[in-house]
Amino acid sequence: MISVCGRNVVVKARACYDEEYDFYDIVLTTLLSLRELSLEDLDTKLKHLPSFELLPNIEMAVSKIIKAVKNKERIILYGDYDVDGVTSTTIMYDFLKQIGANVVPVLPNRNSGYGLSKDIMDIFSKYANLVITLDNGTTATEEISYAKEKYNLDIVILDHHKINENAKENKAILVNPNLALDSSLKGLCTAGLSLYMTGAIRKALNADVDIKNYLDLVALGTVADVMPINHINRILISKGLELMNKLKDMPYENAVDMGKAGMRALIDYIYKEKNSKLTTKDIGFFMAPRINAAGRIRKPLLALKLLSEKNYQKAKLLASNLNNINNERKKLSNNMFKEAYSIASQSQEKFIVIGKEHWHHGVLGIVAGRLSNKLKKPTGIFYLNHEYAVGSVRSVEGLDIHKLLSKLSDMFIKWGGHAGAAGITMKKTYFDDFKSRINQELEKESFEVEKSIEIDMELPLNIIYNNGIDKNIMNIINMLSPYGELNPEPVFISEEIAISMLYAKSFGVKIKSKILNTQKELELNCFDEELYSNIEIGQRLKAIYTIDSYGINLIDAVIV
Repeated sequence: MISVCGRNVVVKARACYDEEYDFYDIVLTTLLSLRELSLEDLDTKLKHLPSFELLPNIEMAVSKIIKAVKNKERIILYGDYDVDGVTSTTIMYDFLKQIGANVVPVLPNRNSGYGLSKDIMDIFSKYANLVITLDNGTTATEEISYAKEKYNLDIVILDHHKINENAKENKAILVNPNLALDSSLKGLCTAGLSLYMTGAIRKALNADVDIKNYLDLVALGTVADVMPINHINRILISKGLELMNKLKDMPYENAVDMGKAGMRALIDYIYKEKNSKLTTKDIGFFMAPRINAAGRIRKPLLALKLLSEKNYQKAKLLASNLNNINNERKKLSNNMFKEAYSIASQSQEKFIVIGKEHWHHGVLGIVAGRLSNKLKKPTGIFYLNHEYAVGSVRSVEGLDIHKLLSKLSDMFIKWGGHAGAAGITMKKTYFDDFKSRINQELEKESFEVEKSIEIDMELPLNIIYNNGIDKNIMNIINMLSPYGELNPEPVFISEEIAISMLYAKSFGVKIKSKILNTQKELELNCFDEELYSNIEIGQRLKAIYTIDSYGINLIDAVIV
């Protein structure tokens, strides 16, 4: 079967709905089996979290931090400008302040760039005895050696990025789950590591701080950083969402008493429907972009101020400011995308590379991602100044972009990333040569994007819908959550339906349809521009859909 969006439809399980068997049990066991999960795996009690003692070097780090706190030494927290960097810095800053530390948070912006440099170390040496890096530092061996040899600066690294051979020689105390022999800690982002670190320090000092109050920030950082929904992250995200929903529903004065005025203000600003629960979608689509926007086009410290704010009225102003910044970010990225698309859509190249002098470097990754997704081609979007070309590259399914770019690394001043995305800085004079060479390397790959959509199982709408979604089905959907990397939302295909009406809403399109051979009518949500532009009134189709608190969401279809 080929879908409306031109994808090969793969149905992974064909369930037999027989009266002999319990319908809901069939749905649950099928979805669990496809994800290689058991009911025990869905238990998200905090007691099932692996011990902090499994993290290599954490005891040394705890000792170093406690010594600095007791001696009233100044501690600098040096984070990153993305959500994981902001949330992890917020957690450590709030906790260390509560135990009496002399602590200062520092977050870079996109002009100063990611990670440590010798210039930064020169500055830090004048003001601090201990530097704790968060979401960076693992590979900064040269900069750390410089700081140790020249200033004898103490450095603790909390980071989850990949470890190369040089990193093992790091002269800092490195706390990174990738060092651990125990695989249960793999997949932690730095916000999760920060929770573990605060827990270890709290235990050592017997401090009266409730670190469970940081679980909302851990969930925010973990979802935004697209970490895998494995055992440890399932627990952390689930408990973080529980806290967010608790904050959403309580009087704001109670949230203030918990020290969570900032998170409550952020939730209030984006969430008007008090009856439904916050999910990973709300984090990914509404919360994370606002936190990220500060680092993209302003200063990430604005986001940290919001998340650590204790006064609700101040927090409301900060949330409003972040919302305005995010609206500006959307305007910038939309205008850049339109300009880039008008150029890229005319190109015959298999690897799209475009650069302009007037483009804002803070939204390069957003535009590259949207363009690669729309054109189904790997894409690099660059900001060009008088000397350098600074770009973000996004891949497509099946292509390891990091491996491909490594063949051209001789051209780069600085670069890094993973299979799906990368950042590059090169001399502007190399830009045209890079554009040519990357396409030549892609030709050697004989690469072609395979367009397919995987469906968990057939699930007739006639069975699950009767003036609303069956509550037992919703319970199953909620039971398997949170959804994300390695645990995608269940995707279903329906029986035949007929489209009776299309009408636009403020966010997406509503599609009214009738289930054939029944008297039932239902409404589907559609948020995909390409999909609804190919759907017409009167069409008969099988819906490919997901289910969430917003309803039934059409993500593709098969014309009958």
